[in-house]
Amino acid sequence: MLAQIPSLRASITAGSSVIGGGATPQQSIPTWLIVIDGDATAMERALRACDPPVIARIQNKQLTLDLRTVLTEEESALAAALSAL
Repeated sequence: MLAQIPSLRASITAGSSVIGGGATPQQSIPTWLIVIDGDATAMERALRACDPPVIARIQNKQLTLDLRTVLTEEESALAAALSAL
């Protein structure tokens, strides 16, 4: 996906993702993250304003997208949203 958006200053890195509440609120699993350099707050707002919205998190002052919950059929919409940043 990142190869399709050469203007985006981003990298893919291994990370962890919290799997939710209930019986395992503190348990995490391995995942892959897209880490984007730039104004994380402005980019996070812009992604939330997309249709459909893209939910990201700010970690270490960088915008971080967890790919664990991105379905194959959602990848083109995500790529379009990232291209617009």
